[in-house]
Amino acid sequence: MINFKKPIISNILKYGVIFGIILSLFIFLIYLNGDYTNQNLFHLTVLILITSCSIIAGLLSYKKDNNKALTIMEAIILGTGISLLGGFISVIIEVLIANLDADIINNLKEYQYEKITKNNTNISKEKIDQLIRKTNEQTTPISWIIKGLAEDLIVGIVFSLIGGLIIRKKKKESLT
Repeated sequence: MINFKKPIISNILKYGVIFGIILSLFIFLIYLNGDYTNQNLFHLTVLILITSCSIIAGLLSYKKDNNKALTIMEAIILGTGISLLGGFISVIIEVLIANLDADIINNLKEYQYEKITKNNTNISKEKIDQLIRKTNEQTTPISWIIKGLAEDLIVGIVFSLIGGLIIRKKKKESLT
């Protein structure tokens, strides 16, 4: 009897949307709390937990649905897809929040300006202007989407590779 594997795409859609919704809620809570421009180690830890749990849940579900079988390549495809879809959903929410509250962009620019001038007391006016222009370029919706998807791609590959190495089913070697 031939066992057909549950399509990876259905798990990507299911767990990617779940990941995107949870991540969007977390981002919205950060915004409501006023910490959007002042994220710290706690925020990073929660983001890592949300991401890793979403990918691991997707990998475990896929493995369960496919007779306890999961290859590294399937894990990478599945985890990266979950990360990209969830990340895309959350970055769209971030862009919408930023468009609804223009102060976010201004606060981000001010925060970057303070970081630049605080850390570089001997920096020239031209260099400060150049760094500010770069900051302005990085706070456009398109740059947020591109940066967010690039981060999600890298994180998805790394987390799914690690998760796949842990979760995969090793083939039993026969003694001949």
